[in-house]
Amino acid sequence: MMPIRSILLVIAALAMAGITALVARSMLGSSPQEAPQVQAEKVPVSLKLLVAKTALPIGTIIKRDQLRWQAWPDEGLHDGYLAEGKVNPDEFTGHVVRTALLAGEPMTRAHLVAPGAQGFLAAALTPGMRAITLSINQVSGVSGFVFPGDRVDLILNHQVADSEGMMRHASETVVENLRILAIDTRTNSAPTDANGAQTPQIGKTATVEVTPKIAEKVAILSNLGDLTLSLRSLAGQDGATASNKAGDGAGMAKNSYSWDADVSSLLPPVDPNQNKNSVKLSRGSEISVLEFPREPGQ
Repeated sequence: MMPIRSILLVIAALAMAGITALVARSMLGSSPQEAPQVQAEKVPVSLKLLVAKTALPIGTIIKRDQLRWQAWPDEGLHDGYLAEGKVNPDEFTGHVVRTALLAGEPMTRAHLVAPGAQGFLAAALTPGMRAITLSINQVSGVSGFVFPGDRVDLILNHQVADSEGMMRHASETVVENLRILAIDTRTNSAPTDANGAQTPQIGKTATVEVTPKIAEKVAILSNLGDLTLSLRSLAGQDGATASNKAGDGAGMAKNSYSWDADVSSLLPPVDPNQNKNSVKLSRGSEISVLEFPREPGQ
């Protein structure tokens, strides 16, 4: 027989093994502690909005190259903004700016007045300026290549009697740097062809922006002879076209004219004193003649 001491040691060992097994089973059966979840930071969604490429003052007639798409976070999104995929930028060509826009500022329909809408022409006019309409044809209207927003000079072709009473043909630039507001009733650019080039359209009238005083003079010019539009460059060397500021630089031209004899050697030259006034001064037996330029209307 085993000694009692040995029996007790075996029982103690079995008990320890059982306790160890129970502890291990309890540990393996328990669910592991869940790791804390890290919430991903929300990245704002960006849309593309239609914005002004450059500053657009009040009265600017919109051209397609003055607008562009710009990414904009949805946090600052206004209901009136024009988002990509919902509008076509081409549909705003020819609209006039009613409320000034800064470069990069999102545009809304409230900023613009559509062609034909009530108040369009008044919105297109610079404060203090007037609109007046001229009759044109294929020749005087530069074969349809003058569009709203362009700048032109106004040339008067008429007949003038010289100092001997002979009627002579003359042309003179009477008004410079006028802004075209409309051709006929069209206030936007002409349609484009497959290559993107504008298709010329012959108009019968041109509406231009003038000062109140020039409006009076242009009304008289129409009765003196034929008027021709002379298209100015868009490159900026001709004045206000580069500034996009309506009304800049328009005014009466000074002493720019040509006689028929300047273009035809078969015609007799015009008296060089034609445009001069003279005064005879008598000092005893000496008589002298003073000449000075003749002012308009003399």
